[in-house]
Amino acid sequence: MEKIRCPHCSAMNQDVKESDKCWQCGNPLGAKEVTPAAEPKQAVVQLGIEERVALRKAEKKNDGIAASFAMVAVTLLILTIIVIFIMRGHW
Repeated sequence: MEKIRCPHCSAMNQDVKESDKCWQCGNPLGAKEVTPAAEPKQAVVQLGIEERVALRKAEKKNDGIAASFAMVAVTLLILTIIVIFIMRGHW
């Protein structure tokens, strides 16, 4: 048996025949590589200063919301631990 490089994912397959399947992607080793259809190129868009400022403000706002959510979660966790500690002390 021999080593065969998979035409689909380029993984090296050892001790296989062309009728076997690739260990990594599962495609037959003897099959021809299927080339994907060419993807249409996207137009490059230049953002103006106003658009860039608006994007940065939106990113900062999202970061602030995430930080607020994290603070609320930590506060609730601490309060839960305190309540459990108090309840265990009374039993």
